[in-house]
Amino acid sequence: MCIKVGRKNIKLKYIDLGGTKLLYLHPHMFLGLPNLHHVSVHKNRSLQIPSDRNFINSHSLSHLDISHCNVTSVSVETFANVSALEWLDLSYNNLSSVDIHILRALPKLSTLYLYVNLLQCDRQLQEVWRWCQDRNTPTVYWGTVPECDTLSEVDGLWWGC
Repeated sequence: MCIKVGRKNIKLKYIDLGGTKLLYLHPHMFLGLPNLHHVSVHKNRSLQIPSDRNFINSHSLSHLDISHCNVTSVSVETFANVSALEWLDLSYNNLSSVDIHILRALPKLSTLYLYVNLLQCDRQLQEVWRWCQDRNTPTVYWGTVPECDTLSEVDGLWWGC
């Protein structure tokens, strides 16, 4: 699939590329779309989401759905050029952790979806949990309290409940 943008006054606000068997997105693909607010690439199980460089460069993007994409890791670099991001869906992937530095690099983030991931109940996840609670950011992944396999995983951790 090839999308080419050639006009300056494009008012495109939403792009849904869900389930299109994407393998790769060039990070600069959306730079010519200053009004773009929503991008969905959900259900692209082979899509490469980089953790060592930018995934998408967009100064206007506020909603990003990369659920159901078999993502195993993301980093600060992944989201380095989407500082306007308010809503991020990472549900139904294979994430084992979420780095608190990612959230700190997204100052406008107000909603984070992490349903059905293999997140480890550890101090790093607790830090993410607290960051979201301190900012009244709904973090939807287990309901209200993380479900951990054993009590020893969270021994000594306070989850604010």
